[in-house]
Amino acid sequence: MTQHHAGAIETVMGKARFEQWLWDQCVSEVKHYHGDNGIFSAEEFRRDCTEKGQTQSFSGVGAQHQNARAERAVQTFEDMLRTYKSALEARMNEYLPCDHAVMYWMTEHTKHTYNKHFVQG
Repeated sequence: MTQHHAGAIETVMGKARFEQWLWDQCVSEVKHYHGDNGIFSAEEFRRDCTEKGQTQSFSGVGAQHQNARAERAVQTFEDMLRTYKSALEARMNEYLPCDHAVMYWMTEHTKHTYNKHFVQG
């Protein structure tokens, strides 16, 4: 089911699954969501964010380019993290599971590097 066809309840359930996956993979929590004014402005989604201390912001009407920028940022971050993980595995000559303790540090390092070199502001 695409996001376009999902209702508010399904979106909140998907949000919970994503947040659990993020915690399981990166020991990280979502602090802010940026979305369009569609389902993400529904009362159920907003309430779930408020209950979890998460903030929200919304794109302007007709700002589809912001989604492409966000998707590219996620792809770049994942590519960087995968590269760091592969390099460490090559040096160790063994597989590094995603729940290994060093993954937290690697994720933080990737976040710092990405923000330093790719985020303009």
